[in-house]
Amino acid sequence: MTRRPIRELAKRRSANLEVTLMWNRQSQRTWISVRDLTNGSESAVIVPNERALDAFEHPYVYMAA
Repeated sequence: MTRRPIRELAKRRSANLEVTLMWNRQSQRTWISVRDLTNGSESAVIVPNERALDAFEHPYVYMAA
């Protein structure tokens, strides 16, 4: 059995947004992806591992940085 290098850690939906927290096992990088369900646009940003949960809960703070 081969482990996939990218893993979804958490996903949530509120109003018209879907936020996903992802982690790459090989690079040890964490990022969030935000998708607007009304128009299908999607953005992603790498976040510090130690701030991953905060970024997941407050994605636009990290998207603006």
